Amino acid sequence: MHRTQSATISKQFYSSIKSPLAKYRNSLWWWLVASWVFLIVISKKHEYGRLWLPIVFTYVVVAIFDSILKRRLPDHQPIVTLDNDGIESQLFAGAIKRHSWSELVEANISKLNNLPFIQFRLQAIVGVIDDSMSWTGINPARPVLPISSLSTEDQIELLEIINQRLGFARSTIKSTGNSSVSQSANNFATNPLAEEKAFHDQLEAYAPIAWITWLLIGVNVLVWIAMWHAGAKIEQTPSEQLLSWGGNTAFDIQRGEWWRLATAMFLHGSLIHLGINMAGLYVVGGVVVERIYGHLPFTLIYLGSGLIGNGLSLYFGAQHAVSAGASGAVLGVAIALMIGLYQHRERLPKIFSKRRLSGIVLFVFYALLYGFTNRGIDNAAHIGAMLTGCLLGLLLPERLEMESFKHRVKKHLIIGLSSTVVATTALVSMSPRATLNIKSELTNQALLMQGANSLFHELVLLDLDIVTFRRGQMSAAELDSKIKNTYLSGLKQAIQQLSEVRLAESDQRLQMLQEMKLSTALLVSIFELAPFQKPGSGKTQPTDLERATLIKDKLKAITARILHESKHSLRTK
Repeated sequence: MHRTQSATISKQFYSSIKSPLAKYRNSLWWWLVASWVFLIVISKKHEYGRLWLPIVFTYVVVAIFDSILKRRLPDHQPIVTLDNDGIESQLFAGAIKRHSWSELVEANISKLNNLPFIQFRLQAIVGVIDDSMSWTGINPARPVLPISSLSTEDQIELLEIINQRLGFARSTIKSTGNSSVSQSANNFATNPLAEEKAFHDQLEAYAPIAWITWLLIGVNVLVWIAMWHAGAKIEQTPSEQLLSWGGNTAFDIQRGEWWRLATAMFLHGSLIHLGINMAGLYVVGGVVVERIYGHLPFTLIYLGSGLIGNGLSLYFGAQHAVSAGASGAVLGVAIALMIGLYQHRERLPKIFSKRRLSGIVLFVFYALLYGFTNRGIDNAAHIGAMLTGCLLGLLLPERLEMESFKHRVKKHLIIGLSSTVVATTALVSMSPRATLNIKSELTNQALLMQGANSLFHELVLLDLDIVTFRRGQMSAAELDSKIKNTYLSGLKQAIQQLSEVRLAESDQRLQMLQEMKLSTALLVSIFELAPFQKPGSGKTQPTDLERATLIKDKLKAITARILHESKHSLRTK
């Protein structure tokens, strides 16, 4: 809200609760509270005591950040003051807080993290160096004024007045014959902020609520909550659970379970995986794409990109892993938006298209770089989805030309849907025959882990009893009785579990499994012997304890190795 203003010579602008910065600050606290509620809901009663540390830490971080933001939202103090002589603001970067109109050449609007600022350019002044590479980040020749604490209407009005003042100052200087003013100064007939607001108003008129985007986010979140309730962990969803809920694998798709191409789009390997994808869908373009292309075309872009991405994955990642996640569909949406912005770049607000394009390019680059530099990311699905988003973005009409959109949308939707079905069918039909039954592999891995864990547990307890015996705290008869009545049955059960494991001949764990079974069987045969009298000691000792200890130590090392290898034998995207 404004406002004190002398009749004709002064204008003051104040911070507003409707400003982007105020909204950003409020969302920060809402996010914090939502995070706390989520932590409490998903935690078990015995874990409540451990929540105080993350809660206090996040509160301190948000409070510090909020105090920095609050400085740009002062109460009862003007943010910017304009008068006939110049412009003054405490928010100017650097020590100089006031500039006269006569020393300003131009003013350009830009955005950083979606928050607007005005960058001025000064006339050449002795002693003021135009240094954009300064280590402080402040260029004295190009003062910067953040305006995110003003409401959108005030931002537009402020820029309009600045344009008028600079236009008046420029014409005055030109009339005096001063040639130092650049001919590349602002086009004062336009206001980028007003153009952007008008464009956003137009998009919101097309679709006041982007309900498809919110529906997709809601479905993804609800599916993850259901999986968490069924046993998934926050940091990692087990591969077998992803598979049972509809994860994508080449072997199962080729057996006729084509529905996995769709269900895999709504499954995620962890809470972080879900959060990144849903934030990407919202921030990178879900709402904007839905408003530009319309509800049905947007749905086709999202689902089509995900389906074809998962289809291409059958040639690569899904051959040997459970593939799941919405990242392919999100990247398809981002690319479709980039295509739409590029096609209509001449008629879109420059500040909008430039900011969106740079954000999309950065997001796509990061997604591909992360995929190529980290094991377990299904880049084939990403690339297939991006190609689909590109083609559908070129095919489907945008609502920027409503009459053309109404005449073309049905026809192009049919073409796009048909092409998506044909492409998905072709990818599945021509995919290389899967050699790995991941469902069987997961079953074998579960048996292997179960048997190895049981065996390792028995060996650790046996270690403790042998140490107790050697310290003289357990008699030979007690140790022998415990071995025969407790450990023998546990070792035999482990052998039975390990005997049910079926590993491929190429599996590097096969040799370790065979050694583990042989060593366990040998240990069992030693323990089944009757106790013997150790020569020269006159004491009875349970079986051949020295030999058994050597076998046990070797077996323990093999078991530890096979447990480590099994944890990393399968991956998900």
